[in-house]
Amino acid sequence: MTRPFPFPQLGYSLTEVDGFLLCRRPGCRQCAGSPEFVPLHWDCFEIFRTQSSIDWDDVLCRLWVAASWRTPWRGASPMCFPIDAARSSSLKALCSICKLPQLHRLPLELLQMVQSYSEHALMWRGALAFDLAAHISNKTPSGLTTMPLKDIFFWEREKQLQVTSSQSLPLIRITVDSIGISKIERISPQAYKGECYSSRVYVVEQEQAVFKCKVQFKDGFSRLELASSSPLSPPAIWNTPDPPDLQLCRAYERKSLSQYQRFFAVEVTSIRGITFFFSSRQLYAIHIHRSGGLSALSSFQRLPPRRRRSVSWCYLPITNQDRILVLGVRTLPNQHINILVRMEKAGDLIIGQYMSSPAEDRCLGWHAPITLVYGEPQEGQPVPYFGAYCQPPTRKFPKRLQAYKPKSFPISEETCFSMASLEGLQSVEVFYDQDGQHCRGMLLYYQNGGCRAVGQCRIHVDSSKQFLQPSQICFRTNSLRGNGHVVLYNVQVDWRADSHRHEEKGWACQPLDGILVFWYTHNSSFMAIEK
Repeated sequence: MTRPFPFPQLGYSLTEVDGFLLCRRPGCRQCAGSPEFVPLHWDCFEIFRTQSSIDWDDVLCRLWVAASWRTPWRGASPMCFPIDAARSSSLKALCSICKLPQLHRLPLELLQMVQSYSEHALMWRGALAFDLAAHISNKTPSGLTTMPLKDIFFWEREKQLQVTSSQSLPLIRITVDSIGISKIERISPQAYKGECYSSRVYVVEQEQAVFKCKVQFKDGFSRLELASSSPLSPPAIWNTPDPPDLQLCRAYERKSLSQYQRFFAVEVTSIRGITFFFSSRQLYAIHIHRSGGLSALSSFQRLPPRRRRSVSWCYLPITNQDRILVLGVRTLPNQHINILVRMEKAGDLIIGQYMSSPAEDRCLGWHAPITLVYGEPQEGQPVPYFGAYCQPPTRKFPKRLQAYKPKSFPISEETCFSMASLEGLQSVEVFYDQDGQHCRGMLLYYQNGGCRAVGQCRIHVDSSKQFLQPSQICFRTNSLRGNGHVVLYNVQVDWRADSHRHEEKGWACQPLDGILVFWYTHNSSFMAIEK
């Protein structure tokens, strides 16, 4: 164990603690061969230590297994599972310690909502530390055993191991949850069924691909020991038990498939929206909105602090009455990327930072139902894989999405561009920045059931206001000096259904016809209406 230390940020700087160099350099080859370590919150460790009831040396050994074996094998990408501390058996005691005795009596749904807005608070982490201390203290330890993965027919945590027969099924599926590997089983080949989960992940491989891998068992936990002969080709990790065949996916790839591990399959017919995080004309993160009540803040917070300062939130709304018909990408040779979407009701959308140069369009999926497939990026890196999986098309290739060419370019550097028609509006939701006056983005809902987003619509992060049945749009654009000679803009917006006058100068009021164009960066917004 080391002394407590501030966790170093991603980058090339080195931090020395008790003779150990803590390196956060991306892709460092020396780190791959260094001793394995597990970082712990110091306050969580203190809670765990005080709640443990067995010998200290034994506690440390068991804690090492419980903490390090949360990853299914050494070097596996970190997996961010949702923390459900609201179900913790220790929450009642901790609420009493924190002098919040009524909190644990809330309905589970409300308790989970409170947790979502204070996810990293000590109380939630402390509840899990309480639970782990109780589990380790009450569990009878067992010795370390190792056996080839190919010899296992079935194993599940807290259940009896079953070995294979000579006529075993050809596929091996490994289930991983927040504690580590929870199940190993032999299965027959299955077609992708659209089952996707956030609380567990899966590895599905042919026996030949993992023939030399071994499994370690200790204290009720298990962990893979990968074959040293193939360190650069770890198993792929999926959020679905029967992943689609990547060979059947049409995709945009930044790297070879063997260079990343984690894949997500998303049924676009069952989600309410997607937030894309763009910076330096590249896509750095994707957040799936499976219901209208959750924000993309968790995905934003996983970005490195430096990247957060320059990232733009680009939201794709999907209403109950609309659906994605076509999914594609627009790319430049320097790996700049836009997301192309054709909606049944909302029309064609180009999402990302504006491209003025001729670009290449690639259609990834155009036959419903479409499954979005993307790869989780390594920390600080852009999304490496963005594709679509769908049944063989029965209709011809769709027409090319035409880019709207705005008449003005007020913000020139790494600017996102969005546009929406002002005709046929039913309602508008305006999102405000921290001062509550300037518009950061808007959702425009149409009478046909479609919805388009302009600007940054940070759902359940920024304050918002709805306007029903508007007949006029009023706006005022203000300029201010940023760092150096950079000019920044902000926009004030009002939607009206009656005749009115503005006491302040600079407001423009117009009826709802024409095209609303909205330019934006992470810290600047400019709006205009073009006929």
